[in-house]
Amino acid sequence: MIELVICDDDVQALRQTREFLTDMMQPWEEEMEIMAYTDANDLLRRIRSGSERMDILLLDIDMPNISGLEIAKLIRDEERDVILIFLTAHDEFVYMSFQYAPFRYIRKEYMKEKLPSAMKAAVAKIMAQRSSFICLKTQEGELPVKISDITHFQMENRRVCVYVVQGRAYLVWKKLRELKAEIDAWDDAFVQVHSGCVVNLRHVRTRKSGTVVLDGAEELEIPVSRRRQREVSETISNYWRDHS
Repeated sequence: MIELVICDDDVQALRQTREFLTDMMQPWEEEMEIMAYTDANDLLRRIRSGSERMDILLLDIDMPNISGLEIAKLIRDEERDVILIFLTAHDEFVYMSFQYAPFRYIRKEYMKEKLPSAMKAAVAKIMAQRSSFICLKTQEGELPVKISDITHFQMENRRVCVYVVQGRAYLVWKKLRELKAEIDAWDDAFVQVHSGCVVNLRHVRTRKSGTVVLDGAEELEIPVSRRRQREVSETISNYWRDHS
């Protein structure tokens, strides 16, 4: 799921942009959720509260009270890796916008011609990033973790603990099935071995009767539930065959 936010004080222009994006994205494979704001103050409050998630922000620069550039500054000051696409009816802000690393700068009069290619490039960038890393919300804050480095994750004291190479581990604020579904969307190398544990096939060193052994400085033997043994065995065999 891609989270797209649009902020434009012109109600009619915002509605048209949203409809245009909805129609444009329908044949694409990626699902997208669109949130729209006509009041930049509302968006600003949600950004500051941390309650607004976004991957792509279509931002009108010239708005009353709070400009799009002010919102962009807040986002960059918080080191949010959001793809910024500035929309404007004027050119005088273009040089001022460069300091906020915009992905594109689109004149509203050329929206239909320029926005499709900008969106395709933005989505491609997000997909490439997600195929390599996942953002884990932990007690220490949000951390980017390379998916291939995850050895396994499992339930521990009603929390999910994610283990990565070199023995590091992170407690995350997510259910096991939710984390598996998120990873499965970008990586097919993970298999659930029992109700409370998922392993990364890249790190399976060997399999035994009823267990799998993960690599590392100290080998870790993880049990496989009886009802999953055949499925797990076949999945490992197929993975080894395809990646040998």
